[in-house]
Amino acid sequence: YLLRRIRGCNVYYLADAENPTLIDAGFSISAGAIARIIKDLRPASPPPRWLLLTHYHVDHAGGADRLRRTLGIQVITHPAEAAAFAGTAPVPWRVRRYTARTRADRLVEDGEVLPILGGLRVVHTPGHTPGSLCFHLPDAGVLFTGDQFISYQDRLSRPFMGRESDQEAYKASLARIADLNPDILLPGHGHPILRDTRALLQDIVKRGGTSHGFWAKLRNMPRLARFTLGLWRDADITAVPRQDSEDA
Repeated sequence: YLLRRIRGCNVYYLADAENPTLIDAGFSISAGAIARIIKDLRPASPPPRWLLLTHYHVDHAGGADRLRRTLGIQVITHPAEAAAFAGTAPVPWRVRRYTARTRADRLVEDGEVLPILGGLRVVHTPGHTPGSLCFHLPDAGVLFTGDQFISYQDRLSRPFMGRESDQEAYKASLARIADLNPDILLPGHGHPILRDTRALLQDIVKRGGTSHGFWAKLRNMPRLARFTLGLWRDADITAVPRQDSEDA
């Protein structure tokens, strides 16, 4: 399920019978809404057991600590993200401003298969951050992509690349995602991609990494402003109407 009225990013609820799971947590202010929505959605089910964080940015992980306190959830992430979450990583001060603080209860590596919905595979996709993760349901052809790109339905746009980002690693991760040949993309920002997936992936792989320099930043300012406003809206940044909970 794709949960609505979550500020920060798309939050997905995987209603596995034994291991109900959340993917990402949005801003801290959304933690209460997440708990209420899940309770209304699946009143007879136990609370989510695991919270899978795609990366440490506050729009995706800001609510992690509150969800741990309210739901007793366990936070799972990649080892390369753990130090940033704990505040011990040697990252620039500008990066610290948008880094969430939480404790990782479990660290997962590339290729691990979690017992969720028949087998959810961990895919390490460094570039946007060193430990960025995607999560793959190969039998269903579904890939949860975090901040690998922003979805505008008819186009995939590159995410913001900060001081912690690695352009070459990001391009390699894009190529790896394309090689997985998913049928459905469930991004951290924007509307789910349910068709023309391969063509959209091939297009963003061809375009490669983000440009640098003053003029490149100036050209990207309108897109960045739209994205920033979208973090606080009920609907996702594509302005496509969503129901309270959508089947993912």
